[in-house]
Amino acid sequence: MSKKIKVAPATVLSVPTGWDETLLICGKCSKKLSGGFGKDGAEPLKTVLRAYLRKHGRRSTRIIEVNCFGVCPRKAVTMARSSKPESLLVVGARVDPASLLSWLPPRNLE
Repeated sequence: MSKKIKVAPATVLSVPTGWDETLLICGKCSKKLSGGFGKDGAEPLKTVLRAYLRKHGRRSTRIIEVNCFGVCPRKAVTMARSSKPESLLVVGARVDPASLLSWLPPRNLE
């Protein structure tokens, strides 16, 4: 979605994304765990989750790695969902990405 948009000074634009959900994954947790997910436990959650979502037709879910949320679990990664800003998910190492699908909103089939 790398589009160049010209914005006049002192204006605000709304740009459609085409996403139905945004997942924010703590980069600090991911770095501390140094992998932890996937078949061999060597891949980061972001990589495993992105591959799983694409395989199951959830290309409209965007995954973004961000700075610390202030919840620093051991052997887990903290994640937030744009559809549920009132809570965070703490995802333990080696969790099957299929179990996370139930935490996402239904696909937008329009």
